[in-house]
Amino acid sequence: MKMTETLILGASALAAGYADGSCVVADGGILIGGEFANALHGFGTPPSQPRSEKARAFYRTLETRGLLTSGLPVHLPGVQPVLAKIYKESGARMLLSARLTELSRVKEHFRAVFFTTAGFLTLNAARVLDTTSGVGMRALGYDVGACTRTLACLLLSADPAAPLPVIKGAEVNSGLYPGLCAAHFPFTGSLTDAQEAVDAAVANLSPWRRAAVAHLPDVTPARAGFDAGGFLWRPSAYYNDPISAFDAGTALREGGMF
Repeated sequence: MKMTETLILGASALAAGYADGSCVVADGGILIGGEFANALHGFGTPPSQPRSEKARAFYRTLETRGLLTSGLPVHLPGVQPVLAKIYKESGARMLLSARLTELSRVKEHFRAVFFTTAGFLTLNAARVLDTTSGVGMRALGYDVGACTRTLACLLLSADPAAPLPVIKGAEVNSGLYPGLCAAHFPFTGSLTDAQEAVDAAVANLSPWRRAAVAHLPDVTPARAGFDAGGFLWRPSAYYNDPISAFDAGTALREGGMF
């Protein structure tokens, strides 16, 4: 079986900064850069000066497309097509809707088994870069450490000039359009209990009302990564925004840290 040089778990912003033609990028979902679609820090203001030239070009593209305004949050849904184009140009092989079912060390390499729309797929890789919130870490039996679990609730207002609502126990961030915001509620218990608590918290927030797609669970890792001889964990969602994560991926590639 052909050996893949680097298997990347997660079609993330960080992975987009790292990937090239020697990589296979696998993701259990269908979204590229989806880790920032509703992450706790996903609406953060990006740095003004990315470190690498590749990241600075990414930053300029977002500015040119009107997806980034100085001092305002990244317009997240518009970032994903830009990342998709970067992946296409990288030459990396993309495997979306590929859920990892097994990851193990076999002598000097790794063996990964995915469940895809075409059935099970087995890959051998010389090394693995896990950019998810810990899919590969857990598969190898490593402790991912503390994570912030949040439940995001999307809110809409008919008044685009309405000030952001103040909700006790929640972090509220502006969204892509005026009149749209997201409230992030940390939770530690069951998802059902958390959903009920969120529903109660946003029940009377006129002029704000809950959007049709209300509950978006998210896990944000509390630490930046882990290294175990050929396996590297760098969770993209740890970073404050897609640009910072992309910048970290390019630095990892250019610095030969892996």
